[in-house]
Amino acid sequence: MMLPRKRRRRHVNRRMLIWIGIGVAIALALPIVVVGVLIATIDPNAYKTQIEASVSHALGREFRIRGNLSVSASLSPTLLAENVTLANMPGGSRPEMMRLDQMEVNLQPRALLTGRLVIARLVLLRPEILLETDAQGEGNWRFDRPVNPPANPSATPSPSPAPLPAAAPAEAPRLLLQTLYIRDGRLTWRDGQTGRATTFDVKRISATASTAESPVVLNAEIGLGRQRLNISAQTGPLARLQDAAARTPWGLFVNIETSGAKLTVAGSLTRPMEGRGYSLRVDGAVPDLGNLSWMASTPLPPLHNLTFTGRLLDTGGAYPDISSVTVQTGLTNLDKISPGFTLDTARIEMPRMTEPVVLTAEGTFAAAPLRLNGTIGAPALLMPGAKPGQPFNLDVNLQAGGATFAVRGTVAAPTRWSGLDVAVGARVPDLSVLSPLAGTKLPALRTIAFSGRVTDAPEGFAEAGTPAIAVKSIILTLPQGDLTGDVTMKLAGRPRLQAAVKAGRLDVDALLAVLGVPTSTDALPGSIAGSTGTARLDVTAPPPLPRRSTTLIPDTPLPLGALDSADVDLHATVAELRARGVQYRDVAATMVLKDGKLTFDPLTGELPGGRIDLRLGMESRLSPPPVSLAVHAPGLDLKPLLVAFGMDNIASGKLDVEADLQATGRSPHALAATLGGRLGVALTDGDVDNAVFASSLGEVLRMAKLAGEALETGRTKLRCLAVRLDAAQGVATLSTGVLDSNRLLVNGAGTLHLGDETLALQLRPMLRTGGPSIVVPVKVDGGFRDPKVAMDSAAVPQAAAKSAAQAAAGFAASLLGGGKPPSLGALAAGALGEHGGDACAPALAAARAQPPQIPAARKPAQ
Repeated sequence: MMLPRKRRRRHVNRRMLIWIGIGVAIALALPIVVVGVLIATIDPNAYKTQIEASVSHALGREFRIRGNLSVSASLSPTLLAENVTLANMPGGSRPEMMRLDQMEVNLQPRALLTGRLVIARLVLLRPEILLETDAQGEGNWRFDRPVNPPANPSATPSPSPAPLPAAAPAEAPRLLLQTLYIRDGRLTWRDGQTGRATTFDVKRISATASTAESPVVLNAEIGLGRQRLNISAQTGPLARLQDAAARTPWGLFVNIETSGAKLTVAGSLTRPMEGRGYSLRVDGAVPDLGNLSWMASTPLPPLHNLTFTGRLLDTGGAYPDISSVTVQTGLTNLDKISPGFTLDTARIEMPRMTEPVVLTAEGTFAAAPLRLNGTIGAPALLMPGAKPGQPFNLDVNLQAGGATFAVRGTVAAPTRWSGLDVAVGARVPDLSVLSPLAGTKLPALRTIAFSGRVTDAPEGFAEAGTPAIAVKSIILTLPQGDLTGDVTMKLAGRPRLQAAVKAGRLDVDALLAVLGVPTSTDALPGSIAGSTGTARLDVTAPPPLPRRSTTLIPDTPLPLGALDSADVDLHATVAELRARGVQYRDVAATMVLKDGKLTFDPLTGELPGGRIDLRLGMESRLSPPPVSLAVHAPGLDLKPLLVAFGMDNIASGKLDVEADLQATGRSPHALAATLGGRLGVALTDGDVDNAVFASSLGEVLRMAKLAGEALETGRTKLRCLAVRLDAAQGVATLSTGVLDSNRLLVNGAGTLHLGDETLALQLRPMLRTGGPSIVVPVKVDGGFRDPKVAMDSAAVPQAAAKSAAQAAAGFAASLLGGGKPPSLGALAAGALGEHGGDACAPALAAARAQPPQIPAARKPAQ
């Protein structure tokens, strides 16, 4: 039966379509079948060397598969490589840029029909990836790719093909990666310019792109220490990255979230593989800045509702053009910093890098308003290499805790810290209130007013390129005193300070009281403690010294090394100075510390009753270091000086001190062991508490059987006390030692060996009783720790016989004047005193280093 022609035609067409479909299916399945047969019959490890060479050639780096290479049999073949490494760039911090345990490459066989290689999925398991830059800022993720393919060592050499032209943007790339997975890896970022490295734990990274022209979608979960960063991003197509000559914008959107904070970057790059040609907008929101302290080296303040925005534009230079920057915080309770500290709002605005920055803030601090208003110069002027142009302006005013601060002026060259002309001022009702802002406890100094002008240091003050400033026209006032002057200081390298200051009034006691430092010396065990009234003697035995100390004079090294830590040139004058309860006037000091050499030359001032002139020198760089001290202090009032050291009402009188001493050493004991020079102390027209006799001469008087009335309670009139010591190489000779009172006369002479701390003294105490005077010679010898007092039996029988002869010799020596040893005059003075003459005049002359005085006969003091 014949079908109609039309129906036959339809039947033929249907059969043709079926055969065509079968042919297409066979054509599509053929590569899969072929791949399957190859997988089943070929060992891929035999081609490992060729695969390594091809990848190495494509990337310009050595690529190695150090473990097994296998292929799974499936419709979508998967290549498995173990222990894979990729070399780092030349000069990198380590040989490999990437090391991974396993790599899975899932191929798409149908793409082979078009001559392309499509990787449907690439999985990297447990990789260690290093991303770093070199000293020039070039990244190791930039690969140098040769044009020619590698030669096949097993094939016949053939002419190299001509270089291929750059593919047009619309042409599909011959290699396409559709999906990338990274799991359980570690990513290290290292800055080659700073050497700083940061390591991230990669929990997971996934990146997908369905086609070469499709956007790339990326998601990642990364750990940094105990913190987690969740990253989502969308970038331009991979095809754009493979076209190195293209300059069309490559889109970028990145969102990062961690610890509640969010950062968004959106824009484009024209040269994405180089990280250049960017135009980006950056936005961020941080609910609590304190939660991000793990990102900083110090704790961050707990600012709330912090937002920021800005734009970054690549202008081709080393630094981007930053514009439209705004940083703002919301209401923040800062009680953790200081109770009652609240920041209502704070805002920073920077329109452009070439325009000033505006600062504003409002809040409450210490129950008083907190306000900040100001502008600072254009940030571009602070960038390295900035050329001097417009000045960097400063105009900032701060009100906090009732205090006000102002900074106003210009800096001509801020990158070199030069061209300073800045006025500063402050008014502070209570400095301690500002302790939380300073980060340390401040003293409770009140009603402070300060002003000055910061300028450049004079030329030549510091080495070229070393920051140094001067603060001129300083005016500081506070209840405890005032100060004016100029100060210059070097801020880097070896510190240097130069100052010339004046004070009309300075109450050191009041300052120390505010600082919590005691202003009086507590009585030490065994010393005489003062009181309002009659002095009393604390006879408590002193605590034993540590066993390791074998000397009474401390042998602890002095901190002389500190003298070589800075250079100081100080000139200071104080019209009225109060310290330790003593009023000083017209105090002037010149102190110079240079290269470890310290000099006070001079230190002068008017003390109660007289003037002191002191000179001190030390030099720490010499070995052993020399020390010198000279003192000229005539006519001082003793009583206030003793009060200053906590010894109230124990003695009074006019005190003269003359000293010219030198020594070398690094400890008090070493200095004493090398002491040379002279020391004279003279006291006249005074009185002394009998407790002083009991503590100093009690054992001597008891040994001489003369204690009695001299050790009774009460006070003793003192005509004079004269002591003259002449030292050489640590041996001090007591050439004059006279104490003349209404009750007691004591003459003394001998030596003190300061090095081995021994003494050999001869004392002649005489008690005035109204009847015949009794002189009992006593010797004191032994060590400083345990001196031995004994009757000088050898001198007792001769004491009376020698008295007249000594008196005559002393009288003659006094008439002759200088040229005689002071000991002769002192011995004669003592003898004269014992026989009714004036023992004080020649002894005082010796102590004061004056010419001998002619003693006059006098009646014994009543």
